[in-house]
Amino acid sequence: MSEIDVLERDLRADLRLLMATPSFLDRLRGTGVLPQPVLAVRGALGPLARGSSIDEDVRDSRPYGGYRNLGFTPASREECDALARQLVRNDEIRSAFHLIRQVLDALGDAVLFDWATSFEVPDGEAFGWAEAPQGEVLYYVRVVGGALHRVKPRSASFHNLALFTAAFPKDITTDFAFIEASFGLSIAGVAG
Repeated sequence: MSEIDVLERDLRADLRLLMATPSFLDRLRGTGVLPQPVLAVRGALGPLARGSSIDEDVRDSRPYGGYRNLGFTPASREECDALARQLVRNDEIRSAFHLIRQVLDALGDAVLFDWATSFEVPDGEAFGWAEAPQGEVLYYVRVVGGALHRVKPRSASFHNLALFTAAFPKDITTDFAFIEASFGLSIAGVAG
């Protein structure tokens, strides 16, 4: 059994135990619901979006790198609550193992350290994106004189933070930790 198989088996066992814990599920179900009108105006990214019936994942909608050649379907749910966001993350863990196996099969016996290459860095500016665990990350990069002059990221945490207060209309103070965890915010990402 490969190391990937062992890791996947262990994670699946942990997820089965977690998702079979009634007290955990009760704390998430119906907690931190994001209202559809708020989502329509402000949007959401990553598992926060996909747990709220917004099927947006840049690996699928604007694929980059190897994602163009991989079988990948974003996980999504419609309930808009903390449980839906947890279920999306569970689905993404399973999907990650599928993606890893596709890439390893495609690489075959390729030697990983031979992939390095050098290239000229032209002056100019560009935007780039990637799907991070919290959602889409955008980058603006400007190069002057062959060196980085400005790099400005916009993290999914920064974008999703604007939705945080909308998730509390009926919840109680003790739900704060569950809602905050379900948003998956990175404080460093919010700071930009």
